[in-house]
Amino acid sequence: MTDHMVSVVMPAYNCDTLIPEAIASVQVQTYGHWNLIVVDDCSSDATGRVAREWMERDPRVKGFRTPANGGTSVARNLGLAHCTGRYVAFLDADDVWMPEKLERQLGFMARHGAGFSFTAYEKFGSGRSGGVIAAPPSVSWREMLAGNRIGCSTVMIDVQVFPRLRFPTGLGRQEDYALWLSLLRQGGLAYGLDEPLARYRVHEASKSARKLPSITAQWTVYRDFEKLSPLHAAWCLANYAVRGAIKALR
Repeated sequence: MTDHMVSVVMPAYNCDTLIPEAIASVQVQTYGHWNLIVVDDCSSDATGRVAREWMERDPRVKGFRTPANGGTSVARNLGLAHCTGRYVAFLDADDVWMPEKLERQLGFMARHGAGFSFTAYEKFGSGRSGGVIAAPPSVSWREMLAGNRIGCSTVMIDVQVFPRLRFPTGLGRQEDYALWLSLLRQGGLAYGLDEPLARYRVHEASKSARKLPSITAQWTVYRDFEKLSPLHAAWCLANYAVRGAIKALR
């Protein structure tokens, strides 16, 4: 493991027109001690070819391909298996970072002695502009039970503090949330840097995503992963629904 190296895990699926912007946003970071692990989840478009072109230009970019299309968490887990840095950060192939993201976040983690951090982020795309989602100063396990307050493309984790990182699978959009909960359950806080250092792309399809599968997965997280009682899980699910309604109005 290389001290102070940041390994960036980027899952990619059928995003050949978007991934160049994502990779470029890593390449222009003011903090240069990083490597980027792009995992092509068996794309049917030119995503793999585009990633290879970047690999040929920059040896810090590495590429892998899943044996079969398994979803975002399967791709992230394959990427995690190839990480060599002390710190791991995540960036989806349709999102982008601000140039100072790694530098600012590493400094923030050093000041707070944080093993798990995240930042504010801006939503863009599908007619949106300037929609910033703030980052609270910190989030505990109990606070996170009310709903996910952490954007995956903003997260950085010190693997010396959390050495066994692995995303659960089969939960759809709740898979990153389940991982954050499992880390926070071990104790401590996730520290939030309230600066919009990432941009999250909103797709038209994501705006009209079905809610029932999301609610079902949320219930599974509470009952099967966090082992909450039915009453506690129902209370958390109600809070989740309220928070979701508020976010939809933003």
